[in-house]
Amino acid sequence: MHLQKALTTIGQYEILELVGEGGLGKVFRARDTSTGDIVALKLLHERYGADERFLGVFHRELMMHRTVSHPSLVPILDNHFEPPTCYIVSRYIDGWPSRFLIRHYGRVPPLIALALMVQVSTGLDALHLRDLVHGDLSAANILIEKTGKVFLTDFSLTADVSSLVKKEHIFGTPGYYSPEHLTASPVTPASDVYVIGLLLWELIMGTKMIPALDGGNSVPILLQHMANVSFRNFKCTQEELVKDILGLLRNILHPVAIKRYENGEKLGRALEMVLRKHGIHNPQAAVVQYLSDGLLAAHYRVATQNIYMGYAPYTIEDLQLLNPKS
Repeated sequence: MHLQKALTTIGQYEILELVGEGGLGKVFRARDTSTGDIVALKLLHERYGADERFLGVFHRELMMHRTVSHPSLVPILDNHFEPPTCYIVSRYIDGWPSRFLIRHYGRVPPLIALALMVQVSTGLDALHLRDLVHGDLSAANILIEKTGKVFLTDFSLTADVSSLVKKEHIFGTPGYYSPEHLTASPVTPASDVYVIGLLLWELIMGTKMIPALDGGNSVPILLQHMANVSFRNFKCTQEELVKDILGLLRNILHPVAIKRYENGEKLGRALEMVLRKHGIHNPQAAVVQYLSDGLLAAHYRVATQNIYMGYAPYTIEDLQLLNPKS
């Protein structure tokens, strides 16, 4: 990478804009000058380029993609590991992370939350079938394309189940831990399922299920919160839908891993059953319909489904929450 072009090109990629930044590096929307395609380029911070621990994180993500390929997993297209310039290039998803929907809308209709997570579960199923655990699910690494399709990304902590039996430290994203993330218990596919429950609650309610997970609380305090979660005041106005979703959440968020849905396949089946029962037979189309009501031009609109069942201001305070946010 030439210094005079450092801000505009990286290898064969023309940098268009910064779209994200984390502890390890930055993510750019870029153009592949050899094909003209728009891609996402994840650039490792230069200070980590010679550190084998951080390079290992990038290599782990690359190796995962060589093992698993699935339409719901964002594919890697290219990579470069020559310090100080180390990057991974993946497909660019033209849309938003799920955390943006929460910030923009306040909360989303219960059926849309299910329609998002049932798509995520298919990506998890592809990992779990190969005895892999994502290990770092969060509202930031679930991407919602303008087509209504949902993608799972950020596999830097994805690992084989057998390697997660003994952990040396807590890993993952604060706010999105399972009990197993915090203890000596092995992280398993059921741990990914637990985090899907946290995300479902956050999407539907507009708040974290366990706010304490975001803070610097001790592990015993966090585990106590997890063992005593409350499902009161669930924001849905349709009684049968409330019953069905709370039934799902009680299984998904059980503090004991073996009492949850054990993997992405079983979770997906349970989510799909509830969606179909309440008239949602095409989850991707339901997401497009919702996005077209608030974020997209009208030409994205598709045949309508009753996506707003049970979705209304739930309390006086909720009126403010449901005002769209920019």
